[in-house]
Amino acid sequence: MTGLGIGATLVRTTGILGLAFLLLALPPALVPLLPHRIQQGLPGTVGTLCGGRCTCTYCDQLINGRCYTHGHLGPGSCSAACGTDRCQFQPNQDGCGPILYLGCDDDPCTGSPPVLPRPTSTPPPIPPGMGPTPTPALPRTPTPVPTAVPAPACTRTWVVLRPPTVEAVRHEPPFPVLQAQEFAAPDHGVTFHVTVKGGKAIQYAQREVRECRTSGSYPQDCPNDWTTVCETYVQAQYNDPVTQVTLALDLRTASQSWITTYLESRYPRARVRQSHHDPGHWQGSTMSATLPFPDWYPRDPGVYAGIVTADTGGTPISQPQTVTRNHAVTVSLRDTTLAP
Repeated sequence: MTGLGIGATLVRTTGILGLAFLLLALPPALVPLLPHRIQQGLPGTVGTLCGGRCTCTYCDQLINGRCYTHGHLGPGSCSAACGTDRCQFQPNQDGCGPILYLGCDDDPCTGSPPVLPRPTSTPPPIPPGMGPTPTPALPRTPTPVPTAVPAPACTRTWVVLRPPTVEAVRHEPPFPVLQAQEFAAPDHGVTFHVTVKGGKAIQYAQREVRECRTSGSYPQDCPNDWTTVCETYVQAQYNDPVTQVTLALDLRTASQSWITTYLESRYPRARVRQSHHDPGHWQGSTMSATLPFPDWYPRDPGVYAGIVTADTGGTPISQPQTVTRNHAVTVSLRDTTLAP
């Protein structure tokens, strides 16, 4: 207490120069009792770096055990203040988030400050209010909350049609011959064989299922790390059988012109007698069959353009379907040539 009284008297009487000699003469035990501003000029004072900064890692949210920062997967880093030999993490301060994730780096907060050299002369006192201005803390931008991705709307249904088909059309005999236009003998009949197959109507739908985000099967491999996806499946399917088959034949225009010009010039009684004919009509229900259409007796020579039409009856989820196939038949005329 006597030393402090002497020091105060010397400061008042000798001013700055006397203060410098006083600091050099004081025993080390009295140094801690001096004001902090005076202690800053003393060399070799050992202590922690409590005024430094350190680095911490943080999360804004933990979802299924995963760290999300600013709406993205992964931790963020921030600068915190040093305490006594360790980093002091403060949630939602200094740019840090609410959750400490991997801890802080305490190295910047430990050790001793560098030794300051003894001043050669006493520095002038700093007037009040002229010291370093503390940097104001910037307002922290609020961390956006990750937007949850909405689950897909698995409500779509649709129908896929498989049309019927006319697989094949053939006729017997393969090369019919007309003896004469006036007389058609029974052995001149032509039989058609038509092979058809029915169609199908398939209704598809979607439903929500849970899958693991990485690998494995839900729920045994990922009870807490899964996502929802849309799965397509067959909701219903129906056969669409063929219920009607028709066959129509039309003598081509070129063949009709040949009969009324060239053939009539050789045979005065030649004319077109059968420009159109419907040799068959079938009704029933089948998914696959070969249907006969017998007893067609052509009356004109030439090329007949045939068309086969197959119709289905429809299903509970689809309308009737129709398919066609072309088939041509060439009918020859037996001719007589006189040799000299």
